[in-house]
Amino acid sequence: MAKRISVLLVCLVAAWISSSTAWAGKTEDSLRATVEKGLGGMKISKVSKTPVAGIYEIHAGGRIMYSTNDGRHLFIGNLIDLEKQVNLTRVAQQEITKKRLAQVDESSMLVIGPKNAKHTLTAFTDVDCGYCAKLHLEVPKLNEAGIRMRYLFYPRAGMGSESFNKAVAVWCSKDRAKAIGDAKARKPIDMKTCDNPVTDHLRLGQELGLNGTPMLVMEDGTIINGYQPASEIIKAYQAMSKQ
Repeated sequence: MAKRISVLLVCLVAAWISSSTAWAGKTEDSLRATVEKGLGGMKISKVSKTPVAGIYEIHAGGRIMYSTNDGRHLFIGNLIDLEKQVNLTRVAQQEITKKRLAQVDESSMLVIGPKNAKHTLTAFTDVDCGYCAKLHLEVPKLNEAGIRMRYLFYPRAGMGSESFNKAVAVWCSKDRAKAIGDAKARKPIDMKTCDNPVTDHLRLGQELGLNGTPMLVMEDGTIINGYQPASEIIKAYQAMSKQ
């Protein structure tokens, strides 16, 4: 009798786990559909549970949002685990950013520094941004410290603007590293045109929620917003290496 009860319990538990898993899938699928409809058809790439009961993490492109399990209330902000002192949103954003940048062929970036550098820093830059120009002056120091710079163009004035056309001209120059330095120093450059990745860079920055330049991305996906001197960037990489 005891054996029969034991077998019955095992079957019931297995059935419950199976139905719970199926229901969880249905919940996430229905939530995705509800949120996409509420956002006017915006594509949701991922829906997943958070450690908070009834709250789901929503990925739309490169952005992170949170929703109640009925899809009625949506909010944007940082979800922080105070007990562990971990910013869960930042961790998730790092992974998204790292993954998206890994999908960009390096041949479509303007790279300054040795191929065998210990570290790589990716910067969304605007040739007419003052702080971007200031950061560019720090590139030799970064290279000396074993950090190469990868530039993605982000003309804040948008497609067809003077800044956009300058970015295209830099890309189409024979010596791109010299051209971007001249452009940032407000020196004249040959306004050539050719096939270029500037529009793709601009859209990627928008997808990742960029709201200012320069935006720096370390190789682990950590985002540094705004200008930082080489000394601070080097310290950030040293801290990352110790983790």
